[in-house]
Amino acid sequence: TFRTIEDQIIDGEEVKVTFSRPENAESAKLTGVEFGVILNSLGGISEALDNFGLSANYAYIDSSAAIVVSNDPVTGEVESRELFGLFKQPKHIVNIGLTYENGPFDARLAFNYKSKHLKSVRDQSREWFDRLYAGRTRFDAQIRYWATDQVRVFVEAKNLTNTAAHEVVGASQMLHHTYRDSGRSFWFGASFKY
Repeated sequence: TFRTIEDQIIDGEEVKVTFSRPENAESAKLTGVEFGVILNSLGGISEALDNFGLSANYAYIDSSAAIVVSNDPVTGEVESRELFGLFKQPKHIVNIGLTYENGPFDARLAFNYKSKHLKSVRDQSREWFDRLYAGRTRFDAQIRYWATDQVRVFVEAKNLTNTAAHEVVGASQMLHHTYRDSGRSFWFGASFKY
């Protein structure tokens, strides 16, 4: 967070000044659990699924942080407030990947979800101005083919569902702040091995 100080007395006169400096959180805590599975082949379910694979993981991360709102140098009293959580740390993260491999050809479809999480704090004393990333889901895909033993061609697609990054503010984090439409991205190319 950044601490801002205003209205200083310099040489006996009150002068309007504002300066900010980075400041550590007063306290922070992080606990969580992650579950994951990787199946190189789904052939145990059905022979038709022999070339398919699956990887999946889920993480639950409970984070908390408090920042100093005011610090009275005379009395030593410190007032703090709790943040939504640690910066850029979602509470829920899900990743699922489905793969297919057959000879020189392989493909992958990936799903990713991140729940709402804290981006920045604009005002130490008011949570109203805290900026959060809204929860976001996205799908990516990749197809690769070995044309020869030395040449592999590929096509990649990112954000297939065209999900935009969305930031929210407000006491209940329901007010729209920023909407960044990064769009879909596509790449194609080749790699060479010698």
